[in-house]
Amino acid sequence: MPPTKAWFKRLEREWKLRNVSEALMFSTNAECLRSCESIWDYPVCIPKERPMLIHGRHLTKVKRPFTWGYFVYLPKLEYGFDQATKFKEIFSHLGRVIC
Repeated sequence: MPPTKAWFKRLEREWKLRNVSEALMFSTNAECLRSCESIWDYPVCIPKERPMLIHGRHLTKVKRPFTWGYFVYLPKLEYGFDQATKFKEIFSHLGRVIC
């Protein structure tokens, strides 16, 4: 299992168990969007531009990111999925939000 998929599956499990109240995952692994279908059960933002990433221990910004990325939002369960609208409002200036 690819590391990003394993990380998302663990995050999702911990979120469902309520060990994590709310989560925002960022990844640059596009393959995970295909191989981990449960990602599409949550709001996803695919930015228009490649993000500025931080590399290494010295927090040096990578000036030309090597790939694009995406955000996946797991909302607070007690508020229900109405938070998807708020996520869309906040992230839509970055790119396409799929709810």
